[in-house]
Parts: sequence; structure tokens; C-alpha cells
Amino acid sequence: MVTDRTPEDMPHEVRSQPAAPVAGGPPDLNRPARIVFIAGSSFSGSTLMGLMLGSCPEAIYVGELKDYKRRMQAETMGTEAFCSCGGSRGTCPFWSAVQGHYGSETHLNPAPGFSWRNALLGIKILAGLELGSSRGTPHGSLVRAICKEARVRNSGVLYVVDSSKSVQNLDAIYRSPNVELSVIHLIRDGMAVAGSYKKRGFGPLYGIASWSIGNIFISLYLKRRRLRSVRVDYRSLCLGDEKTYAALNEFLGIRLKSDAVAGEIRNTRYHIVSGNGKVRRSASDFQGIRYSESPLNPTGFERFLANVVVRPLNRSFGVTANQTKQKSA
Repeated sequence: MVTDRTPEDMPHEVRSQPAAPVAGGPPDLNRPARIVFIAGSSFSGSTLMGLMLGSCPEAIYVGELKDYKRRMQAETMGTEAFCSCGGSRGTCPFWSAVQGHYGSETHLNPAPGFSWRNALLGIKILAGLELGSSRGTPHGSLVRAICKEARVRNSGVLYVVDSSKSVQNLDAIYRSPNVELSVIHLIRDGMAVAGSYKKRGFGPLYGIASWSIGNIFISLYLKRRRLRSVRVDYRSLCLGDEKTYAALNEFLGIRLKSDAVAGEIRNTRYHIVSGNGKVRRSASDFQGIRYSESPLNPTGFERFLANVVVRPLNRSFGVTANQTKQKSA
């Protein structure tokens, strides 16, 4: 299910679809960079959402740009290729060109859910304080450089898709000049997210807290900033809900089809810098979209939190909860 804010809630929201590009025309490198930011919590399906959007000719998906510096460091240590195409920053044709626009170094830092930066920003959001003046940020400079190179390569590209998720990185892009920002708030059932945390060796209580706090802050930020945004239920997206796809297509002016998206992903050559490693590396052999319930088997206290915190938030976000019965450990 997809929900959108009403005009009364967001009087400055832009609802018109983007203008179609002029076929064969030269790219306008001076127009604002159009960024689609996928916001949400970890293990919410943002890499899959990015692959789906990036399979459309109007968009290019580059991954979680908040991890750009960490990927640079990993490449320097020889642990993994920088780009999903297998190339380095110097040999990948896309990223080597981006670095020509942006520069070889950056002060970007990862912004996890409980970083002090996100905590400070969350306090500002709750207090309704000024969230910072418009100014250039490293994250904003990077997305503008990516957008510039994407337009050089294909004048029909309308959007750069960044799946960094964090409200801190969302704020960094918003405050950067010459950027048009659209936000997809992607939400997965909180208990399924907690199950994914547990499956990967993290505490489910941390997962519940990260999911709850992160999504609440994102919702408040979108409301405070009056950003153009749409809310997407990850489960409905995976199950091919027609209303979900229709709303996304209307929101971005694209032509995403649930019955064709898997094939489009396989036929797209991506240049993704970070994200879910398994999904990112398997894009060329994509087997289709499946929804995983990630059952948690909660303890008594976790079941209490589910009833008191997670399920009410699921309802307020319009999210379809797990249908699998949760058993006590």
C-alpha cells in the first residue's frame, strides 16, 4: 500500500509529473539535480527498491551513498571492488567520470541509526527547531556530480536514486543548493525487520528500537520540511500490489510494471557503490521478487514491545504486518 500526504498537510508539495525529456536533445547540465531518496530503516528492502527504480530508463540507481567513503577505504585495502560492475574508482567508466566532476576524496561518513549526529538531528526535529540553513554539503555535492554524469551519458535520465535511508543524509541533500528532492519512505513491518536483525547476529531489541525511532524521525522530518514524499509498504511492493505500482509511477512519472520488473533488473547494467551485498551482486542474475517474513519467534518482552510499540506504529504507517504466527522462544 502507498499513502501520500494531503495538500493540506503539505501545501508546498509538487504533484505534477516531471516533464518528458526532449529526444536526442543536448543535456541541460545546469538544471537542478533531481534526487529520489529512499528513506527508512536497515533491512527494509531499500536495495531492491533501488534496483526496481534503476531498471527504468528515467532513473539511475547508485546505492547507499552514505557509505561512499567506506567503500573507498575497502577498495584501498583490497577487500572488494568499488563498483558492482567489478571496476575500481579508476577503471569503472561511470565512477571514474563522476570523480572527475566531484574529486577523488570526500568527507562523507557513515551515519548509522544511533549515531550522535542522528540523535542531535532527532532532538531538533522533536523540538521543532531550525534544522540548518541551506548550504553545500559533501553528500549533496556527490549526488549533483552523479546527476551531471548521468545526464552526459543519457539526456533522458531524470533521477538519481540514493538509498542511504538515514535522516541525517536526507537532511544533507535537502540543504544542498540546486537540488530537487523527492522522498520514498519505504517501511517494512517492524517485527520482520527485528527478525532480520536477529538472523544477522544483531539483537532484535536493537532492531525494534532502530526501526521505531528511525521511521518516527523520518516522518517528522518530512512533515517539518514539507517535502514531496510518498510512503511505500515493502510487503505490498513485493507482492505486486497494483495500487502501489500505480502510485509510484504517478509520483515519479515512470513506467514501473510489477510483471516485468524482474526482467528489466536483469537487463540493466548497474553501477552501485553500496547496499545489500547479496542483492547488489546478483542483479545480473536476478531471480524475481520474493517477500521474506523473517519470523522472529519473540520472547515475552519482545512480544510486549510488539503489541505496545510496533503494531500501533505499523497501523499508523499503513504497513501490512507479518501474517506468520510468532511463537515464543
